Amino acid sequence: MTDSRFTNFDVCPTCYEKCIAPTRYASFFQRSPPKPANMTNYCDFSIYWVRLAWRHLWQEQQSDVSLLAKVAGVDVPEGPCPTDATESERTPAVRKWFCVRHPVSGHMLEDFTVCSDCVLHLETMLPTFHGVFVPLAPTDCQATCDLRGNGSRTISYFTHIFDIHAAARKTGRRDITPLANYIELVASVPECRKRDPTATKPYYVINTVFDFAICTACYQETVYVNLHKRNYPCIAEVTEGKSEGNYICDLYSPRMRQLWDEANERGDLAQFRRAAEERRRKFQEAVEKIAPLKRQQDEFTRQLMIYRENARLTQQSEMAASLASVRYGIFGSVPRVVVGDTVTTDVLEVVDNCCSSTAVSQTNKCRKRGSLLSKSTQWRPRSASVGKSSRDTNEPYFRFAMTSLCMSPILLRISLEPSTAFWEVEESESDSDLEESALDETNDIKSNLGM
Repeated sequence: MTDSRFTNFDVCPTCYEKCIAPTRYASFFQRSPPKPANMTNYCDFSIYWVRLAWRHLWQEQQSDVSLLAKVAGVDVPEGPCPTDATESERTPAVRKWFCVRHPVSGHMLEDFTVCSDCVLHLETMLPTFHGVFVPLAPTDCQATCDLRGNGSRTISYFTHIFDIHAAARKTGRRDITPLANYIELVASVPECRKRDPTATKPYYVINTVFDFAICTACYQETVYVNLHKRNYPCIAEVTEGKSEGNYICDLYSPRMRQLWDEANERGDLAQFRRAAEERRRKFQEAVEKIAPLKRQQDEFTRQLMIYRENARLTQQSEMAASLASVRYGIFGSVPRVVVGDTVTTDVLEVVDNCCSSTAVSQTNKCRKRGSLLSKSTQWRPRSASVGKSSRDTNEPYFRFAMTSLCMSPILLRISLEPSTAFWEVEESESDSDLEESALDETNDIKSNLGM
């Protein structure tokens, strides 16, 4: 940010280009200076509450973006909310929890719990909510946070919260009764599963509409709240379902809820019945079309797993054959060591036996695809004996061997002629862009060996 008070607020290029640059708030941001190499940086705009603050900032057309930095700077000793904003299931945790006291009845709405982290973030973003949340218990207890998650109920909670804040700003008086009534209505029942089958009981049906089910949550929000209204005559057709097994809720969508309200206004379920039947028919058609696609996807997934397993076995076989050629082709042509994930004893033995007694100075060359010689690599003379030596991977020339062999797709060439002892890194056919760096590295090695 351009404000010197909030220099620690960082936004990644992706979030800036997609969310901030097209808006009038872009002038409040500038390119951040380089960070120290040992500093870990993350995008503050990815924080759940910063995103909500960005929405609120737009809704109120605030003059600057300082609210974002204030929300991002909130820190609670107990740590962040235990539930991730992208999760559908809330994570329980033992910590300090808060709830809401109903302003009319005065009793605690204990089915609605919010963690200390979310309470402090909400009060920072919406000052009108200071004091709304009260501690659930004097000591730490286990609960889940109802202000996090990707369900529709969380969205409904925030809709009521923002509406109350807007009304308080306009009238100068805060009234949380709508929020408390909604919490009292739905907090104690499981959230609607929408398109997913569920066996949650009780559930409800409309007697004159075939195969139409309503979950408890949707019943509370669309039927129960209107039980005492005279202009909802169709409610008499709703009864509790008796059949066992799973069902899919049919009254969760805004479209079906609107049709339900219109049917009650007319006092006639005929149009609603036709819409429900048409919806059921299209749902069955979609299921029939999706079923073969799912089977095809499962078959492709199975074939892909088989292909990957065969490729892995083939690679292991080729590796074993290449290593064998290195071991048994010592007196033949120049061997080619195929790059693999590990360095076996056979390769280390060839590397060991090919090290000359010529001292090699420390080499440090950095390439765009990595370092062929690590910074701490140093070759050293070995004894004149040609027998087997220790396999200590801390030996400098072993480190070089492992560094080179593990950098796919580099090939390592070892000269076995009696009069010479040198290493060459040659280009792999599948990666020609390493030619220049490989040749430079080879020349450096030969130069250090006095060739």
